[in-house]
Amino acid sequence: MPLHEVHRKHWLLFGADLTAQEYSIYDSSSATADADRANLVRYAQVAMGLALMHHSNCVQPLQWDIKYRECPEQDNGHDCGLYVMAFMDVLSMKTDRLYFDPSYARHMRDLCLVSILQGKV
Repeated sequence: MPLHEVHRKHWLLFGADLTAQEYSIYDSSSATADADRANLVRYAQVAMGLALMHHSNCVQPLQWDIKYRECPEQDNGHDCGLYVMAFMDVLSMKTDRLYFDPSYARHMRDLCLVSILQGKV
């Protein structure tokens, strides 16, 4: 689930691993993390946990650990949304390793532009 930190205008990815029973954070700018971002993650944990309690057989999702995953870091202050899309794309391939270089984020930007120009979004 993409999370948007409004005051910093930063996007990060929050996910739930139902098998491991833990939450994962993918943040392309982890060096800028602060208490506000930690609160945002905690709110997402509660929201996701309540949804999982209501719609699945997950055991105590409000108690699951939150893991900050190693992931590629953006090399500028404006590509965080593209990195979130790239994280989702790579994770959807069910790979054990989340790795790509900055050119992949640029590739995501190109895909978005093509989709907009073709009227798909």
